[in-house]
Amino acid sequence: MIRRFAFLVAMLCLCAVLGLGQTTTVIPAQGAAAGTASSFSGSFTTSTTQYIAPGITGAPYSAEEVNERVQTLADGTHITQTGPSQRMWRDSQGRTRTERQMGGSLNANAPKTPVIVEIRDPVAGCLYILDTQGKVAHRVTMQPMPGRAARPAMAPFQAPAARTAPIPAPAVPFAPPADPNRPQFQSESLGSQLIEGVMAEGRRTTTTYPVGFQGNDRPIVSINQTWMSTDLRLTVLSKTSDPRQGENTTKLINISRIEPDPLLFMPPLDYSVVDETGPQVTIHYTAQ
Repeated sequence: MIRRFAFLVAMLCLCAVLGLGQTTTVIPAQGAAAGTASSFSGSFTTSTTQYIAPGITGAPYSAEEVNERVQTLADGTHITQTGPSQRMWRDSQGRTRTERQMGGSLNANAPKTPVIVEIRDPVAGCLYILDTQGKVAHRVTMQPMPGRAARPAMAPFQAPAARTAPIPAPAVPFAPPADPNRPQFQSESLGSQLIEGVMAEGRRTTTTYPVGFQGNDRPIVSINQTWMSTDLRLTVLSKTSDPRQGENTTKLINISRIEPDPLLFMPPLDYSVVDETGPQVTIHYTAQ
């Protein structure tokens, strides 16, 4: 009897321990209704190894970048996914500001993550990463671009000796035939068109993958269109159509050529500035 009682007590203790090890606590978002996504914690990490790239000066703008992906399934079903957008600014000095969601998801019902702000200032040689929840500006000192290795000194120039024999004609360069087992590329100009009030030059690149390249029994054709603004020196529209991945479109909308507010390129006054000297910056956040 005593042994049986001791056995039951031991089993109850074991069940209690196992239950504690499997417990998961989920903190719901404030005001979240039943059936909606709950809040969770995440982090954003970036390297502090940043280089000073020459800024694009004299071409200020602001715009919003949107992304869309459309897939067609074998039964004809269309799946359209819109990725998180990001806002971008650039002033006449070449300073840039980018705002986007941390860990943005294509799921419309996913918790909303806070915005991460990156200010790149090639004039001051620093990068600011703004923690919008903690109101902290992480300042990273950018490094000069690595220089190229010094070239060896050249020997003094000496005039060539006089030739007695005629100089042979240069050989005609030999162009190897196209390999039918490798992808074939074709590029063509699409001319100019006005996109979001900006004149852009277009180019189409067609890539054809031959039969058997990926186990395919027919050629696979992937088409990419890129529209570049020569005034702003950036891509305003990019489209890729590939039967393996669907159609992906990245486009700038609400483009403005007005000089942005200078306050956008410096930390807000109520933010504390922290100089980062470690190998990376990590920002912890809570999504709602």
